Amino acid sequence: MKSQYLPYLPPNVNAFGTTSINTFRAEYKVDTTLGTLTIDFELVYKFDAGSILQHYKGIFTNSALERMTGINQRQLQRYASGETKPRVEQAKKISEAFNKLGKELQVVKL
Repeated sequence: MKSQYLPYLPPNVNAFGTTSINTFRAEYKVDTTLGTLTIDFELVYKFDAGSILQHYKGIFTNSALERMTGINQRQLQRYASGETKPRVEQAKKISEAFNKLGKELQVVKL
């Protein structure tokens, strides 16, 4: 299968002026004997810390985000409002916390 990464979707700019970068990856296989085209694809959304915190503000309290990330509530609020940008280490903590939550939720069966 051939694989190709494309900057497929334009960057999104929300009301707070923060952006997310979207990438589209497509893998395709052409079967000339059957005349078919098979496409597997993956969308990748990359958010800056302020955008992701603002997006989930109504879902998670600052207290819950503090427990998830280990970052002070006031500092998280500054990131979400765009007042300050997190250092690389802090952004990594935020990313890891959301990734960990996502992995935990993927195994839930109801």
